[in-house]
Amino acid sequence: MNCFKPTGILLLCLALPLLASGAQAPVLDYTATGWFSCDACAVSKVNSGRLGPSNRDCSLKCLAEGAKLVFLDEKAASMFHVDNPEAAKEQVSHYVRVRGTLDSQTKTVHVASVEVLKEYVSSCGVRHKG
Repeated sequence: MNCFKPTGILLLCLALPLLASGAQAPVLDYTATGWFSCDACAVSKVNSGRLGPSNRDCSLKCLAEGAKLVFLDEKAASMFHVDNPEAAKEQVSHYVRVRGTLDSQTKTVHVASVEVLKEYVSSCGVRHKG
């Protein structure tokens, strides 16, 4: 007696690609607050666990010299590469709310919109004479 029926084999063949694709992380809708920075300045912030804005002038200079734009997610305490940097490059170091999509497997975010919640103010620690 043959246990396999042609329709069963056909269904199995159709299901295999779907099962294989299930191993990939899905792209999810994403909303978060944090800061945009260059990857050169952001790594030390993430590694130290002290997330916050990077110096705006430094980050803009690094980006102009080829560094990659990243988003520092304050709640996840994580850094995500931005796959469409032109959508957010002008908001470097401002405290923002980002909406878009997140690919958790590649740790990249695609920015759909940026809302500035607080503009960056330099805090270099130098006392001003008054």
